[in-house]
Amino acid sequence: MTYSESTPHYVRGTFQQTCGFCGCVFHVGVPGQLGQEAPEMYACPECAKHFLVRASGAPAIRLISKRTDGGTDLCPNDKGLANRSGVRQSFGRRGVGHPVPPKSRLLIP
Repeated sequence: MTYSESTPHYVRGTFQQTCGFCGCVFHVGVPGQLGQEAPEMYACPECAKHFLVRASGAPAIRLISKRTDGGTDLCPNDKGLANRSGVRQSFGRRGVGHPVPPKSRLLIP
């Protein structure tokens, strides 16, 4: 038996989220497993806007209320996870992404 098979699975967290692009509300269930958690992407069920959370697998998404913007278009996601400026995402407390410059841009005295 490997370490990942022997560590128990658990629910790392659940929360309700409102999409900033289309306004729909959805429930996110975040799975956890000690030593196996990493950044995981999930998408809005209405417009496919990308979000990130720290989890051991793909988060479970359940739509609560449909989009409120009256549109039918998908989110372009061009400023989300891998934007054109080369800024990557770092994960701090609760899996919230914070922009961090690449190491080549850091000024170290």
